[in-house]
Amino acid sequence: MKTVIFDMDGVIFDTEVVDRQAWVELGEARGLPWVNEFIYEIVGTTGAYVRERLKERLGTDGAVAEFIEAQDKLLDDYYAKHQVEIKKGLLDLLEYLKANDYRVAIASSGTENWIMKNVNGAGIRNYFEIIVSGDLVTNSKPDPEIFLLACEKLGVKPQDAWVIEDSKNGIRAAREAGCKTIFIPDLWCPENPSEHEDVDYYLEDLGKVIPLLEKNENAI
Repeated sequence: MKTVIFDMDGVIFDTEVVDRQAWVELGEARGLPWVNEFIYEIVGTTGAYVRERLKERLGTDGAVAEFIEAQDKLLDDYYAKHQVEIKKGLLDLLEYLKANDYRVAIASSGTENWIMKNVNGAGIRNYFEIIVSGDLVTNSKPDPEIFLLACEKLGVKPQDAWVIEDSKNGIRAAREAGCKTIFIPDLWCPENPSEHEDVDYYLEDLGKVIPLLEKNENAI
């Protein structure tokens, strides 16, 4: 297995915490107690899916557009003053994958603009052979479409690919696609993640991925 597919938010970049805080601030300011639970339901999903779910709560497309605009404004204000931080162990892992001839991709529900802004800003675009964004798929995670498309573009079988994910929706999508799943906790962390039926390997951070890959290579 010489293919690794990364989710982005919460796996490559420490963006989920900032995004969650923007949701919480907006929910509190507007007296919307359901926002705290809503955050965890939409982690790893596309913008289209988020808008659909928000409409169920807010009632109209106009209200949804205004809410998302306000949330985006909070994020823009934050990132105007702060740099997006990469996750612990990322650079060492990317260097290992490059040195050992792995096929490497990103499959993220984020928009292409958001993904490219982050990977280019961090100077890591050259590590990824392909990038599949949420703009390219019809169905949001937990549907497996995005991982199946990534494997198709790479020309590999899903069962020959590792997927590194941090969300329940992402893990379910990777499992449905037939990929091997590596769960790295971020916002979502089940009580016993190593026993979660869709998780093949539970690791504390990206730094623990290299020993797992080495062990797998030695077993072949």
